[in-house]
Amino acid sequence: MIKEYYQALSKESPNYQRQLEYLVLNEESYSQLYDGVGCQILGDSSISYLFQYENAIENILKYSGRDAKILFILREPVSRLKSQYQYIVELGFENQELTKALELEEYRLSKNWSSIFAYKKQGLYAKGIQAFMQAFEHVHVMFFEELIADPAVQMEKVNLFLGITTDELGEDLTYNKSGIPRNRAIHNFLMTKNPMRTAFAKVMRSFMSEEHLLLFRDKLRGMNQKRNSGIEISNDLKQTLKDFYREDHKELERLLGRKLPWTA
Repeated sequence: MIKEYYQALSKESPNYQRQLEYLVLNEESYSQLYDGVGCQILGDSSISYLFQYENAIENILKYSGRDAKILFILREPVSRLKSQYQYIVELGFENQELTKALELEEYRLSKNWSSIFAYKKQGLYAKGIQAFMQAFEHVHVMFFEELIADPAVQMEKVNLFLGITTDELGEDLTYNKSGIPRNRAIHNFLMTKNPMRTAFAKVMRSFMSEEHLLLFRDKLRGMNQKRNSGIEISNDLKQTLKDFYREDHKELERLLGRKLPWTA
């Protein structure tokens, strides 16, 4: 939870109202999210912790101490940027073409827009990784590409890092895959809080678990996405972005003592 960051967001940020609906910034309410949860390990995940590493580290140290186990999954930055942009377009918060959105990034962030619009900057990993490695005793960095290529091996490493029993991986499922909606009204019904969705979910919970309800929602969302709706990035822009990330990659390789899977 990075309440200091989210409380400072501008009301001009297109997702401001949505974040008010979903975020839990009160400490007591946040703690209650874990009430009655019987697990070996409790965790918290966010794509903003690495980008907002200073506030995140301060809060994690305050509530969990240096012994907290920190796990990162990093993705090749250009692919990550493309996926992020496509997802924000899908949510209806981005109405600019990719090149224009990249041009506006610095201005938007200077006006305290949400970090979901930090398309380029969220792909700079080295400084944040270094800060976490200095602040905590246990930091494990894995890579999205290696996880996809060999999930069993990578999850075994995660289990060893966390010190938990290794279980066989369940069904191979993809969650929250981004895409462009065929029908915006259906998408809004599935992905935003509204009385109709609340009533529908209440009825469906009589027939299925919360987990299966989320799977059902993702299935419907996927059916509503256009085929071949991926955003294309020109070769020139790809090269510009690769140049932008080059020094960060070198520093990250130095920190981790290995070649990155997308530069090996």
